[in-house]
Amino acid sequence: MVRARDLAWVVALVLLTGCGRDRKQEAVARLMAAAAKGDTAGVAEALKARAPVDAANDSGATALMLSFRHGQTAVTRMLLERKANANAADRRGRAPLHYALSPLGSDREVAQMAGLLVQAGADPNVETGPAPPLVTAAYLPTASVEVSRLLLDHGSWIDIRDAAGRSALMTAVQQDQVALVQFLLTQGADMNARDRSGRNIVSYAARKPNIMGLLFRSGAKPR
Repeated sequence: MVRARDLAWVVALVLLTGCGRDRKQEAVARLMAAAAKGDTAGVAEALKARAPVDAANDSGATALMLSFRHGQTAVTRMLLERKANANAADRRGRAPLHYALSPLGSDREVAQMAGLLVQAGADPNVETGPAPPLVTAAYLPTASVEVSRLLLDHGSWIDIRDAAGRSALMTAVQQDQVALVQFLLTQGADMNARDRSGRNIVSYAARKPNIMGLLFRSGAKPR
């Protein structure tokens, strides 16, 4: 038979546990909101209230990812200084590098944030998410060469592919990124590879005479 005093202790413990959980959830919510708004003081306050630095929202995005999504550079730096996980993944498999390589920010910011991430240990060859970072970089409007050089300097595989078998070189050709195509060729990218559908690099260069000429001068095979 449970004594009344023992039952009172159990009830008190349950209430305290629930209150502690609620406080933690509130701290996490404040962390996410502050990261999105660029509120560094709010981020510091939420972390002080014991919000885990790598807590995630319902989509699996961490505060670090949200800081990239909303272009909050100061928050990004703060979270990396607090040892936020540079290799976390959201529910769609996207890592912080995928968020950092969004063309929503300025070219300078994109290159800067990608640099901070790889210096913090981000894997340049992460293969989850929409595409590996080097392939993703080929979609950047004007920072593609700078970011690609950064990723290669930190160990990215030059011929890494996305799910469709497209390499960074194929994507650069497809996006008509002449300077990036030149750069990747100088770095030894395979110009005779084929994607999963069997397309070669020359087929990606159709109606792009400048790139087509560059590929043939570099030794690409017509078929």
